[in-house]
Amino acid sequence: MRVPVLITNLILFFISLFIALQNGFDRAAPSTWLFIFLTLALVFNISAFFAYHNRKAGAAAGSKQKQQYDGPEKRSYYRVVYSPNRRPWLVINDCAFEVTDISQKGLRFLNHKDVVFGGTIEGKATFIDGDSIDIIGNIEWKKAEQTSLFLSNTIPHSFIKKELAQLG
Repeated sequence: MRVPVLITNLILFFISLFIALQNGFDRAAPSTWLFIFLTLALVFNISAFFAYHNRKAGAAAGSKQKQQYDGPEKRSYYRVVYSPNRRPWLVINDCAFEVTDISQKGLRFLNHKDVVFGGTIEGKATFIDGDSIDIIGNIEWKKAEQTSLFLSNTIPHSFIKKELAQLG
């Protein structure tokens, strides 16, 4: 929609320029005022065109690349985020899943096999240092291969602090 308007405005601009040049840019001539008006309209349309396309490109880039949040923490609990080589394992019904992060009331794990869960989930999370915790909870959300589990039981704060200290 914006490109045809821009092209039409450009054509009218050049026609009015040609007429204004023939009339000698006389301030009293309507062709001069038409040329001035169309010049302003062209400048406005060009700026609107680029603003629209920059906004559209920015929105597309924002959807593909997640923005980093630098403000205060909005979560109620500390979150431990694990690097791929230090991830604990969550075992549910003989299926093992990599845990990407934990907090006192939740954990996120990778579900590469797209296992379908229903109702309350019970499992055991085993950590790098050999510690393990019984997990009971419900699926909160699922996005691609990531699944978030809201815990019915609470992981002790001391355990979370120990994990944070180990990741250092």
